[in-house]
Amino acid sequence: MIFRYKNTLTLLAVLSLAIVILSFGCAKTPEQPPTPPSTPAPTVVQPTTPPSTGTGATKPAGDPAAGEKVFNAQGCNACHVAKGSGGQVGPKLDGIWGSKIKLTNGQEVAVDESYVRESIVSPSAKVVAGYQPIMPTSYASLPAQDLQNLISFTASLTK
Repeated sequence: MIFRYKNTLTLLAVLSLAIVILSFGCAKTPEQPPTPPSTPAPTVVQPTTPPSTGTGATKPAGDPAAGEKVFNAQGCNACHVAKGSGGQVGPKLDGIWGSKIKLTNGQEVAVDESYVRESIVSPSAKVVAGYQPIMPTSYASLPAQDLQNLISFTASLTK
């Protein structure tokens, strides 16, 4: 009887070890989180009239070079493309001045001084189609001259 008991214990030990080994070998590896879909480029509609004849997209006052410094110092380049480089989280700024862009609500707006100012100061007011309203509202506290220079820099960006 002891002989059978020892064989049964040995068999149970071997089976237990095999189960443990198999469970570790067959364990599911944690899945990687899904890659977020790429953000589509904003829909840009070229203006039907030149900027000087009614779109309000005349060149604003301000110093574009000083605006570029504000753009970089405030970290705008982490989310927006300007001069061909920068982040992809926010809309590209190169060449949009004077054009019309489509918003998440389906409306089209002219990219002019008023729109750019509102987008910096109150970024959730008019969100470009294909993007989320994630821009911080902290830029509303920029000094007036920095804000004007930033708008001027945006106006200076070409494709």
